[in-house]
Amino acid sequence: MALLKWLASPALLLGLALPAAHAGSIDESALLPVEQAFQLDAKAVTRGWIEFQFKVTPGYYLYRDRIKIAPTDALFKSHPLAFPPGEMKEDPNFGRMEV
Repeated sequence: MALLKWLASPALLLGLALPAAHAGSIDESALLPVEQAFQLDAKAVTRGWIEFQFKVTPGYYLYRDRIKIAPTDALFKSHPLAFPPGEMKEDPNFGRMEV
C-alpha cells in the first residue's frame, strides 16, 4: 500500500511538464488532465529499483529537467533519475529544451 501511495505523487508532479500552462500562453481548459496526458506505469524491477514509464499523448512533452519524483513515505529514499536519450525541442516559452 505504501508503494501505491508513493507512486501517486509522481503523477501529481507532472503538472510541471506542461510549460504552456505555467506561461499562460494557451487556454488551460483545452489541456488534458495530467493523468490522461502522461499515463504512468511503474514496476519494481529489482529490490530497491522502480522503473517509471510514461506514455505521452501526442502534442505533449515531458521536459527532462522538470521531472521530479519524490517519495512520500520515509521508508523510500530517492536516487538520481536515469533517463533514456532525449531529443531537443524548441519551446515557445522556455526556448530549447530536452524532452
